[in-house]
Amino acid sequence: MNTSIGPHICLLLPLLLQIFDSMHGDGYSIKRDEGCFNAAIWACEQTDNWPRSVTLLRLMKLEGFKRTTMSYDGALSALSHAGDHVKCLEIFLWMDNDNPPVQVP
Repeated sequence: MNTSIGPHICLLLPLLLQIFDSMHGDGYSIKRDEGCFNAAIWACEQTDNWPRSVTLLRLMKLEGFKRTTMSYDGALSALSHAGDHVKCLEIFLWMDNDNPPVQVP
């Protein structure tokens, strides 16, 4: 677990992920949005949970949310800390597919 953000905050990060997980399905007045996904991805980065950060990045697209630079940065940072540079390349390819180059006339 990354303690550079402070030990008290690190203890709250798993709770943040539990809250995120509860924000799914019918009957909840609070719905997930891009900000919720980004917070959850960064919580995974801070807790060295890179598999969950990648899963959230996939889920973000499946649920129809735009994956932003912040989304990718969190997952890439988690993967980089884990030393999984092959998976980092895969994420870069997703980013490229989400953001095709603009054709200038």
